[in-house]
Parts: sequence; C-alpha cells; structure tokens
Amino acid sequence: QPSWEGYNFSLMGELWNTLVPMLEVHITLIREKAYSPEEYELVHNWLEKRVWLGEQGPAEGQLASAHRWIPDPGPPNHHKKNKVLGYLMWGIADQNSEYFTAGVRGVDTYHNVLRNDGSIKTEHFYDEACQTGFGDHGCRSALSLGNETGRFYTLAALLMHNQGIDVRKKYPKIEKNIEWTSKVAVDPTLAKKWIGNIFVAPRVGTGGETFSKEGIVMDWVRNNGAERKNLVHIYLWDKIFKTNYVDNLKGVVVIDQGIEQEIIYDHRVRRGLDFGFADAGLITFNSDEVATGIAVNAVLSDGTYNTDFYPVKSNSINENDYTANSKEIFLDGGSSEKFSIQPLNCDTSQSKDCDWNNQMLLMVEKDSLKTQGTKLYEWSMYIPEDHQFPRGAHLKYNILGLDGSDCEGANPITFMEFEDGLRISLFGGDVYEENIIKTKNLRGKWHKFKLEVFWSESTEKGHVKLMINDIFVYKYKGQTLKCGEASFMYGLIRSKIKNSSIAKTTPSSVYFDNIEISNIDGSNPSIFLEATL
Repeated sequence: QPSWEGYNFSLMGELWNTLVPMLEVHITLIREKAYSPEEYELVHNWLEKRVWLGEQGPAEGQLASAHRWIPDPGPPNHHKKNKVLGYLMWGIADQNSEYFTAGVRGVDTYHNVLRNDGSIKTEHFYDEACQTGFGDHGCRSALSLGNETGRFYTLAALLMHNQGIDVRKKYPKIEKNIEWTSKVAVDPTLAKKWIGNIFVAPRVGTGGETFSKEGIVMDWVRNNGAERKNLVHIYLWDKIFKTNYVDNLKGVVVIDQGIEQEIIYDHRVRRGLDFGFADAGLITFNSDEVATGIAVNAVLSDGTYNTDFYPVKSNSINENDYTANSKEIFLDGGSSEKFSIQPLNCDTSQSKDCDWNNQMLLMVEKDSLKTQGTKLYEWSMYIPEDHQFPRGAHLKYNILGLDGSDCEGANPITFMEFEDGLRISLFGGDVYEENIIKTKNLRGKWHKFKLEVFWSESTEKGHVKLMINDIFVYKYKGQTLKCGEASFMYGLIRSKIKNSSIAKTTPSSVYFDNIEISNIDGSNPSIFLEATL
C-alpha cells in the first residue's frame, strides 16, 4: 500500500509505539531509585538518541508518497499523537523544559481541533473520498480513529495533571471528548451529524470486523480492544478526577464478525498495556495502601483465597457463550458459571478457529504458580444429561499449565473427555493417562473434584492426588512442572474439530461451581494425609 513506505511506518507504527512504554518504565525506575549510576547513564543515553531520532520533521516526521515525500505538517489526528506524548514523557525523564513545553504545545493544538461537543474535527468528518470507498479516514472509520487520537491526547493531559497543571480548566473540551466518546459508544448514530450516513468499505486498508448496526467501525468498544484503541482513558479519567463517565457505557451492542452481541465489560477494558496499566481499576491514591500493598478494609486471607481469573476465548466464541451467573443448574449460591461452544462447520466457515482446528472458552488464573510448592484445587462440574460427545474431536474441561505457551510440557495436567469417559492426562498423555469417570456416570450430575499438586521439576518430589466426590481415586508421583510456572484453567476446549461431523452441528456446554485454590502448608494440612486410595 503506497501510503506506508519505509520511514513513514517505521516512525509512527514502530519507533514511537515502542518508545512510549519504554519511557514510562524509565520514569518509573528513576522514581523508585532502582537504577545504579551506571545503569541510569546507559539507559538514559540510549533512550535520548531514540527521542532525537523521532524528533526529525514536523508532526511524527513520516515521509510517504501520499504527501509527495514531504513531512506532513497537518493538524493533530491519529498520525500525529505519539510525538506529543513522547515529548512530555522525555521532558519528565530528562527534566528538560524544552521537550515538555513542546509536548504542551501539542496538546494546545489538539484542543484547538476539538468541537464544543467534544468531537474531533480532524477525525469525525465525512467527504466524498470516504463515502465512495476511496478514503479510509472519516465516515465509517471516524469513531475508531478518533478514539485512538482522543485516548493518546487524554493520556498526555493526565500526564500534565500529574505535573501540577490544571488540565480540566486549561482544556475543558478534553473532558467533553470523554463524555461524547462514552455516549457514542452506546449510540453511534449520535455522531452522524459529523460523520454522515454513508458507510462503505474502503478500497484500501482494512475493512474491520466489529461494527454498529449502521456499519460504523466499533472495534474500540470491545472488551478486548486493541492496545491503542480502547476505553482505558475513560476509566483513568474517572479514577483520577472522581467522575463517572464509565456509567454511560451500558447497553453497548456491536456486530462482531457477523454476530450481534452486547458487550459486558470486565477488567480487560481497563487495560492500558502501552502505558503500563494491567488494570486501571486497581490504581490507588491511598498512601496506606501504597505503603502496605493491601487495600484498606480488605479481607485478609485465611489460607483459602478467591483467585482472580481472566477469560480467554477463541475466534468463534460469542459474548453470550459464557454466563457468569447461570440460574439453569447450580449447587450453592443460586448460580453457576456456564460455558458453551457453538457448532462450527469448517467446510464453509472462514473462522480462524478452523485454521487452528480448535475452539476455546476458558477462565485462566491470573496469579500463576512460579515456585515449587503444594496447592489444593477444588471445583464442581456438571455436564448436561443431553450432552453429545463430538466423536473424533477432543473435549477438555480443566488444564493446569501455561495458556498459549509453546514450551514442551506446558500443560502438565489435563482433564479431558473421550468416548469412554473423563480421563486425567499428564503431559498430554506422554507420562500417564487414566479414565476416572466412566461415560455412564459422567452426565446429568454434579461431580466434586479435589486435586492436590506438589509442583516440582524434580522427578522424585512432585505428586498429584485426586478425590472425586470425596473418594480418593488417583495418585501419581514424579515431575509435575517443566516450564517454570502453572495456572489453573477451567471451561471448555474442543480440539480436532475438523475430525468430527458432530462438532459441525452440535454445541457443547458445561457448568462449574465452587472454584477454590488454597496453599497446603503447616497451617492448612493436606486432606490426603489419612486418605486411602
């Protein structure tokens, strides 16, 4: 594509996108006094040269045939937001007033292209080019690109706030942009005043996969939006200024890969990975919490703790395939977690799951085990009475290991269904595999699992012990850890789906309840001490 030659994308897409998070880390290490004098000098000098490189030319300094190989000095948009943020950050890291002032001037310029309602003149527009498919800016791409621009300049404004500048007074239209963004996320038609009502796919560039009913690109409102296009800046603004614009984000509905779905937000929408935030909701300004690392009034652990999990899903999974509080079947508390995987015919589907020959919907433990130790994993599982095993495919319900790792031996323990029932498999069956519940006893009833694992890379020390419905049914001694860490995962995986005609036409579901993970130590002894296999 002629607009992305060499130096253009090298600066905008690579250098600055890498440099911004590196500057964030550098500032943090300086603040925490983590550098030795030699380390500081080495890193600081190296970063300084990269900032100088990115300084060349107006705007981001890109060169492209679209602008006749002349650096584009146009007004702020998604091509021109990185350098402003980078200048501010280098100004702080280097205590350099010239760079910091240059960054402030960039935010000044951005504020000048904001309309009174918060929309962005250089992003939220329509013209003949985008209405006929000859342009990929404005029109249907306007909200997506505008989100990227607004997000970065909001981060820049928050950085200035941290340096003592009253940005709410100095830049009132930035807050209007946040309010406007939160409203058009729910009702994109509110933007038609500026972006028009003709939304056609561009003849060049990407067409997108997530849209409004009108055909407006809405990739930025997804729970798992891209690093540069998401809603984390709204959560950050609310956290810092005690506002509540995120309350507007209710009833967001999109059409993702042809399937209409309501977005139910969780911690993923608060991620700002390019700015160092795993979850903006966890940021605290309470000095006692910062000093101790414990939230004020938090319940202290008694050995058993409520482990946080995050969802992982493959391409064909829909938002409503996971239900956190299903009332259909449950044990305690009036609800359970329901996981479903829909039929997928790879003879006709273009889903990426067909390329991988795999469908997946899992909850994955956030805090993986990284050292040798003993843990007890407890859960209850219910497979429906009318469940039909997809002959030729594999069904996995629980995995203890590393999600998405290509390390050999990444998943040491797996609970998977075959035609003869449920099996426990060690290291993919290479070490051991045993049937633990026969098919006739598997469906239509709750099964309670208690799994004790001594995680060890030693072939002498590790062990696995399993109770099902309070009966000691399985024991293994030997190596349990090969790749350095392991997380508990539960849900549903259908693999080798191309081998199964049933997987093309029949869904699979499973329910989980009473998930608990605890450390086994002197204060919490093993439940297997007096158990007999």
